[in-house]
Amino acid sequence: MTSMPAQRVFPQDPDELHSLRERIREATLRPEAPAVAELRETLLGVQAPLQAARAQAIDWIHAARAHARPGSRVESLLAQFSLDSAEGKALMSLAEALLRTPDTLSADRLIAERLAGLRAGGPGASLQVRLGLTLLRAAARLMPDTRTLLG
Repeated sequence: MTSMPAQRVFPQDPDELHSLRERIREATLRPEAPAVAELRETLLGVQAPLQAARAQAIDWIHAARAHARPGSRVESLLAQFSLDSAEGKALMSLAEALLRTPDTLSADRLIAERLAGLRAGGPGASLQVRLGLTLLRAAARLMPDTRTLLG
């Protein structure tokens, strides 16, 4: 979820706006073959870092699968928030909403709103759940005020 700041997409300076319009006009009138060749050239420089990132991700996946065991911490934490529970439904709702969030600022707003309404685990909640909720409340305090984000 990367996004470009609005100032970069929509320049406020008239000279910058004029320059941007000129570049768009030039690109529109440019022959296709040289434009494609230039773009391919640009992409060649990106391939090596992409391949390195892919190799690293594959290594991490293999390592995670090799060390995964039944009853791991993540699995036990997920078991605490089953989809039948209110917490599980809230987490699933948040995950689905974040998938549809267009940029990081909107994602931060969404998370801040959800954390602002967070309630503590009840007396029957496990230590992991209470600790998780405590950490989420701490994260909520570190997030910008939702009223500021919602501007």
